[in-house]
Amino acid sequence: MVVTPWVIAQLSENATSTAIASVIAAAVAGFAAWATQRTAAAAAVRNQSVASRTDIELAAFERAKTYYTDTIDRQDAEIHGLEDDVSGLKTEVAGLQQGRREDRAEIERLADELAVAKAALHMRYPDEF
Repeated sequence: MVVTPWVIAQLSENATSTAIASVIAAAVAGFAAWATQRTAAAAAVRNQSVASRTDIELAAFERAKTYYTDTIDRQDAEIHGLEDDVSGLKTEVAGLQQGRREDRAEIERLADELAVAKAALHMRYPDEF
């Protein structure tokens, strides 16, 4: 093959085009790699944030569930205690009502005795009343 100035010019022009194309391809590849890395980093941060938020929400839910369960159990115990108190108070009220009936009967009996005693005094001392 004979190397002529025209062949050298053609080779030189092809080499320059190839070099420019190689630089452009390298720049595009570099930009693509940077964009891919940035997108991957953002996805990793987002995934970690979502996972972290999910873990926080699960922990908060568990605390709330425990709190509400404990509260319900405590209130159930208080209700049973109050029911026992009400039962005791009902028994006490029934006893007081019975005592009140007995006291009324006693008052009526004493009122009758007083009326008899008053009548007896009135008969014995008619001028005093």
